[in-house]
Amino acid sequence: MTAYERAVLDRLLSAEFPGREAALIQAKTARVQSIDDDGCFDFHAPDGPDIDCEYFVLSEGLGPTDSYDTPILLTLFQRKGRLGGVEFTRFDGDPNYFPDPREWTVGPFEFTP
Repeated sequence: MTAYERAVLDRLLSAEFPGREAALIQAKTARVQSIDDDGCFDFHAPDGPDIDCEYFVLSEGLGPTDSYDTPILLTLFQRKGRLGGVEFTRFDGDPNYFPDPREWTVGPFEFTP
């Protein structure tokens, strides 16, 4: 895991969400694989207890805007109780913009039907 990936993960794990304690334990041993140039990565073989959360997405982050005034949305998600990955969603703007994770606003995923 790169230093930037670790900083992204730590920031997303700073949000309070159901199953966070298990996710923190899994994050200690998780290996990651980068899956695209946007910064997305998947987790492989995280050890620890299952994440007990009814939602696919565990936490979200909204980054500061780039020079085009476009933010980046981040999601930390699970697959069957295991850390699944981190998704960067770019709505437009600079594809090489990777803000400092400390600048993101993060929180638990909140689904409202």
